[in-house]
Amino acid sequence: MPSHIFTRVGAWQESVRANQASAKSGTDKTFDKWHAYDYMVYAYLQLGEDSAACKVVTEALGNQARVDHFATAYAYAAMPARLAVERGNWQEAARLDLAPNDGFPWAKYPQAKAINAFARGLGSAMTGDAAVALREFESVLEQEPNRLAAFAGAADAAQRAGDSEKAQGYLAKVMELTKTADTPVSEVAQVKRLLGRQ
Repeated sequence: MPSHIFTRVGAWQESVRANQASAKSGTDKTFDKWHAYDYMVYAYLQLGEDSAACKVVTEALGNQARVDHFATAYAYAAMPARLAVERGNWQEAARLDLAPNDGFPWAKYPQAKAINAFARGLGSAMTGDAAVALREFESVLEQEPNRLAAFAGAADAAQRAGDSEKAQGYLAKVMELTKTADTPVSEVAQVKRLLGRQ
């Protein structure tokens, strides 16, 4: 899929065109169409074409012929999360939902569910709801263990929620996970600053 290359090198117009062609040629019986929608949304967002990105998300989410496949689950979870996070709409991010009653087998794809949990955690943290942010970052860690950004987010949220003991525990996990880092890790510095360490 050439759009992977276009995405890696930041050729956003080419990515949009490639993914439009892929979505058009894809059928409702394969995951390719949903993957193309996701990449198209990301490309539009990088171009600042929010309206076009929203239109693709609306079209994709309106199609009920969802193929039971990880790539489909990923795309359906990632597209709304991308819209909220890339545009800095933290209230929208904090309210993201997977529409669990839509008939799609979300339970089979915890990795996809973790995308929205992470976005909800960011949104909650950015809007000042530390308790919800902590819950969402912990949800991410249940579904996708040992994730640096989730540990750092949980440490930050726990400290802001007044649970210093839990914050220290997550800081220890950040430090353990990055003990072999060969470059400075921004999450380590962020968590140390938050907890008053140097």
